[in-house]
Amino acid sequence: MESKLLECFVAVTQAGSFSGAARRLGITQPAVSMQIKSLEQQLGVRLFLREGGGVRPTAAGVELLGHAESLLAAWQHTREDVRDAEARASAAWLRLASFPTASARLVAGAVTELVAAGTSIEVVDAEPPHNYDLVRTGHCVAAVSFTYPDEELPTDLESLALAREEFVLLLPERHALAGETGPVQLSELAEEPWIVGCPTCRHEVLQSTAAQGFTPDLVCSTDDVGMTFRLVAAGTGVALRPALNALTCTDGVTIRPVIGGPERTLSLVWSKDRPVPEKLRDALVTSAAELAQVSDGLSVV
Repeated sequence: MESKLLECFVAVTQAGSFSGAARRLGITQPAVSMQIKSLEQQLGVRLFLREGGGVRPTAAGVELLGHAESLLAAWQHTREDVRDAEARASAAWLRLASFPTASARLVAGAVTELVAAGTSIEVVDAEPPHNYDLVRTGHCVAAVSFTYPDEELPTDLESLALAREEFVLLLPERHALAGETGPVQLSELAEEPWIVGCPTCRHEVLQSTAAQGFTPDLVCSTDDVGMTFRLVAAGTGVALRPALNALTCTDGVTIRPVIGGPERTLSLVWSKDRPVPEKLRDALVTSAAELAQVSDGLSVV
């Protein structure tokens, strides 16, 4: 059923005549009659009765009126939403996938630059491998992701290395090693309780400690960076976390570099079929370079 038929029906009902509806719609009276006849044929009911010099809706017409007004309102909203979507596209909206730690500083810096230049952007929270699927399907134009030394990106995706990120040591500020300078040997922490993160990070930490001859006493596992800082500050344990985490360090925690700790590469990833926008790439490269200047565990590749 075409929306113009419902618009014509509502106009006739409101005007009380075919001629009045024709004037409202800016069409001829015969055109109004044809549209009402077509609507009646589609519904299989009579919609109007002639009364005096005009018409009034039948019981079926009264019932249809409420539905018609709702349908037309919904259709109007739909048209507006579609036009808004087109306007956003025209205004250079970008959708980028990123994992939370990168979003907080690396991506935030790039977004600030992009918005200042007139580009609107939506950041979608996603970690590998889910972020790769978002790029493949075109849901996101690109993704900020990470890989460890023993990992490779999928061959159907392109990538640009943004930075090398080391894991850094989180110590309670009253810990014996907190006041020293220089990198810490992980073996010095063999007797400490440990707080670890997600399964992937945990695996990397365990590999690093095994390489230095010990298995850490794991007392807590959490993905929550804020919780990790609070636990370390309280003396619950020590932790190895990616350097970007350290940029949100809270009181009561001391950050130290380590020898032989895990590291990973932060990259911008996109589909070979859809080139990444140059302005997005440049903004992320700039943000990574700026962060590398204030983070000991982050360096430009």
